[in-house]
Amino acid sequence: MDETSDDREPPKAAARPSKRSASFKELGLAFVASLVITSGLSALQGALPSYASGIYVLVAVSFVLLPTWTVRWWRRDDPIAAGMDYGRLRPGLAWGLAATGLTLVPFLLGFHIWTAEVQGRKLNFQWSNTMRWEPGVEGRGEVSRDLRLVVMAWADGRSVRIWWVDGQALAGDEPLTIQVTTQSGPLELDEVNPHTQAEVIDEQTIRLTDKHSKNVAGADLRIGEWVDQVDFALQRAGKALETSAIFIGRDSTNPASNPFSFGRNWWWILNLLLTQLLFVGLPEEYFYRGYIQPTLRLLDTGTFGFGRFRVSRSIVVTSLLFALGHVAIDGNLIRGAVFFPSLVFGWLRERSGGLTASIVYHAACNSMVELTVIHYFF
Repeated sequence: MDETSDDREPPKAAARPSKRSASFKELGLAFVASLVITSGLSALQGALPSYASGIYVLVAVSFVLLPTWTVRWWRRDDPIAAGMDYGRLRPGLAWGLAATGLTLVPFLLGFHIWTAEVQGRKLNFQWSNTMRWEPGVEGRGEVSRDLRLVVMAWADGRSVRIWWVDGQALAGDEPLTIQVTTQSGPLELDEVNPHTQAEVIDEQTIRLTDKHSKNVAGADLRIGEWVDQVDFALQRAGKALETSAIFIGRDSTNPASNPFSFGRNWWWILNLLLTQLLFVGLPEEYFYRGYIQPTLRLLDTGTFGFGRFRVSRSIVVTSLLFALGHVAIDGNLIRGAVFFPSLVFGWLRERSGGLTASIVYHAACNSMVELTVIHYFF
């Protein structure tokens, strides 16, 4: 019996480093695969801006499928048992929201120092800064050069830019007139092209007239906070022209009706929160805190720090990989600063026993940046 037992001990002892080596290999390949996938999709996103939203979703999906398949088909383990567990919802939400509240003031102070003192931006807090243009109206688009009359309108910063080329005008024709009217809220004149004459009719109406036919004309108009619709009236010698010559935004779409929506609102904030929660916080935490951190924890239970102020090495190493993953996307070293909030993400993962807390706090951190930076200007 003893002799048989002695014969079996060496294989058991030898199996441990073999399993450890296999785990490191699995982890390394999964992380490299994530870098290749995210970098490739990010490059594709820049090359195909029209499909940016769909590619954004693919990046999120890859962060979920990659670790799930790795654990299920390579390791032959249950993903939930391996650490991809959201834990109890209410305690997780409480932990995430508590972390947000505790770090809000330090975040605002640090962000202000970095943005104002280092980047040289000025703080100009206004509630109107939190309003954004509706999707589709920002950015100038491209239209066919075969069109003889083109009127382009797009949002740029706080203004609406209106530019046109009147190739329909014949010698002796009356100049083209565009009357812009808002349904609510003030309309201000920002800048006028030298070939354009601008006349302020009242606080909601401005008339733009082409001084010289066949020249590029236009103006920048500042639209008030509460505007929801804009009416464009095209006329020549008192005769109305078709609005099919109007092209809106980066996609150069024709308005389905006139007046049409060209206002700012707060709906983007809800979209921001949901996007950060479902397509950023959840997939990234699933990969880093649900897969990488628990795997490293099994391989190394050591800690950094002293006394009660200690953090597991798995949290630190995961945070380093998290920072590397962000820097690798575009080579911007500043993105490596995500290492520091990542330490909190990892601590929340271990302290709460699930991913919900770190997902909520991750989404909150990104949202705080987006909601704060809009109040700083060069």
